[in-house]
Amino acid sequence: MVGRPPKPIEAHKRDGTYDESKHGELVVLGDRGAADAPLTLPNEMIDLWNEVVEEIEPILQTSDRYAVEQFVICIARMREAQAHIDDNGVMVQGHGGKWVKNQALEVERHYMQLSISLGNLLGLSPSARARLGLMAIAGKSGLQKLEDGVGESPMNEPPPGV
Repeated sequence: MVGRPPKPIEAHKRDGTYDESKHGELVVLGDRGAADAPLTLPNEMIDLWNEVVEEIEPILQTSDRYAVEQFVICIARMREAQAHIDDNGVMVQGHGGKWVKNQALEVERHYMQLSISLGNLLGLSPSARARLGLMAIAGKSGLQKLEDGVGESPMNEPPPGV
């Protein structure tokens, strides 16, 4: 399709502009809603699971639980590698007493890259949220929040004498 993508039917319903003859029937693919953390997830990862699920709850589907689980595991393993680096340093003594690069750096980098990819897939970065159009679902836009805090921009007012 060329041009701007159509506005989602859910957004039309939320905004009060929905017309069934024009927009068709609302179709939800899959079950929506927050999923409980998998039983196989270690207890120390449950808080992160809940934090991620809360962040993406408006668009979360049951089938997303696997991507969320992998994201949480990547973050936990990255943090574990970071703790190892903090404890042992960037350089460690290898076989024969030679100083070598700590292999935990590679593990950290690997899981950091995976978590960034999965985070983008799940809409957990500013660019991914903009791409997915979640700003409207989350409520006010950043500009609206700024205007509420400091008042409306004087650029929106007509010049004096007009």
